Amino acid sequence: MSSSHRIRIGEVAKRIGITIHTLRHYEALGLKPPARRNEGRQRLYGASEIARLQQIVMLKQLGLGLAEISTLLNRP
Repeated sequence: MSSSHRIRIGEVAKRIGITIHTLRHYEALGLKPPARRNEGRQRLYGASEIARLQQIVMLKQLGLGLAEISTLLNRP
């Protein structure tokens, strides 16, 4: 995926194996920056955002809670 190529929230959820609701929840908690939106207000994700979501999912699978994940990913 090129840096300018963006995919919709449903496709991201499908690729990563989580729900759209979960993606929105992670965004609301600040685990990832808000997604860009197209003219129709649909969330669009690029490669860096997808990579961050994959990190979140992996850390969840390792047993970390969302607060711990937030602390890890938001370190300077």
